[in-house]
Amino acid sequence: MRGYTVAFISYDPVKSLAQFAKRRNIQFTLLSDPKSDAIRAFGVLNEDFPPKSTGYGIARPVIFVVGSDGVIRNRFSKSDYRERPEIDSVLDALD
Repeated sequence: MRGYTVAFISYDPVKSLAQFAKRRNIQFTLLSDPKSDAIRAFGVLNEDFPPKSTGYGIARPVIFVVGSDGVIRNRFSKSDYRERPEIDSVLDALD
């Protein structure tokens, strides 16, 4: 993996993420942010869902490339949550 670490953050509880990881054989880090504090701090809260709806607090899909100094070097996102950035663009940012 080119020496990089992959992590995923979700508003789902730890138990749900653990079950999801086991079911899907996910080998990277899944982080639970049940109050969406980090999701808000990174500016990726999906505001399409009103408070009290089941989707409230969910993050928009975003890929951050963070340098070894902790500084965000690149951010990849699309306006439509169903779209994802091209993997080649992300890999180019890692090189």
